[in-house]
Amino acid sequence: MTWQVHVYGLASSELAAWCASHDVPLHVFDWRSEHEAAGLARDAIYLLRPDSYVALADPSGAPTVLERYGAEHRITLRPYPVRAGRAPLI
Repeated sequence: MTWQVHVYGLASSELAAWCASHDVPLHVFDWRSEHEAAGLARDAIYLLRPDSYVALADPSGAPTVLERYGAEHRITLRPYPVRAGRAPLI
């Protein structure tokens, strides 16, 4: 359970670099008609919270929206540490 970014379609190299530098998993799914039918936007950023709820959906695909989201909510988008024998800190 951690912050993660989902993209349905193509993720920019800038987004991939941002996710790598912040240790935020990036999951890219090939675009399918089912995604459009479900209301997802092609190449948009979907930021999922550690509890798997969508915290942010942004059609731009730009990593700057992730920075802005973190700053506005005063959070750091990094994986939560796991202590031996304990669940992740949430």
